[in-house]
Amino acid sequence: MNVVFLDFDGVLNSRRFRASTFDMIDEKHMVFLDRIVKATGAKIVLSTSWRTHWDAVPEKCGEAGREIDRIFGKYDMEIIGKTPVLKDRGRAQEIQCWLDSRPDIERYVILDDSPFGWCKLSGHLVRTGGLTDGLDAETAEAAIAILSGSGSF
Repeated sequence: MNVVFLDFDGVLNSRRFRASTFDMIDEKHMVFLDRIVKATGAKIVLSTSWRTHWDAVPEKCGEAGREIDRIFGKYDMEIIGKTPVLKDRGRAQEIQCWLDSRPDIERYVILDDSPFGWCKLSGHLVRTGGLTDGLDAETAEAAIAILSGSGSF
């Protein structure tokens, strides 16, 4: 199974978008995520800080979690989980913990805007343009290459 570890801020939204709305996802970036998922059959794992609002059981979702389900459902994307929240640990350690519990994962890519703390996971990172640009065609193609086995890692 292929998975995409997904950050939202700086990937699915940008400063311009966030300045004009309180929404967490700018759907213009979902088109590129949709391209990745369709090309690779990948499933989504939330690594974003927004993951605390989402649960696999819809009744346990807060308002933001229901909005995540609505938007991802609109694109027929399956969220299969979220990384644990490890106090005083970085996102890379949270992703590694999730991976350690799932030996069935064949390939994975991390979509994030942060350049820091990736260590041995850095070959799986596709860094977006961050709060300026977010996910775009170029970063989507890099993610597809990694998930297809032709990119770096």
